[in-house]
Amino acid sequence: MGNLVWGYFIDEFALLQYGLRKGLGTKETPNAQRLTIYHAAMDLLARAKIAGYAEWTGAIDRSGAFHRCFALARVTDDPRECFGKPNQESIDNWKKVLKTDKEPRWYEWC
Repeated sequence: MGNLVWGYFIDEFALLQYGLRKGLGTKETPNAQRLTIYHAAMDLLARAKIAGYAEWTGAIDRSGAFHRCFALARVTDDPRECFGKPNQESIDNWKKVLKTDKEPRWYEWC
């Protein structure tokens, strides 16, 4: 089966800018930037009302490049690490927050 996540790749620079605009952190040091990005990600998950149903993780695209990803579902060889897709209303809320009409996609989880 493999290890897959179903979700959206997210640009960390865009998250940093979002976090700075919202006053969720600073960019003074690399660690401060990482925390700002994390807080921005958590803010978006909360705004979409899917914080308990999604995960901020890493994934690999088809070319092998690493990306940060909001995973809405995960399938692995270990059933203890799997979680299913949220309902359509939650997916629609997430799409509104991300300002996209694209559907989530499956990616290799890392």
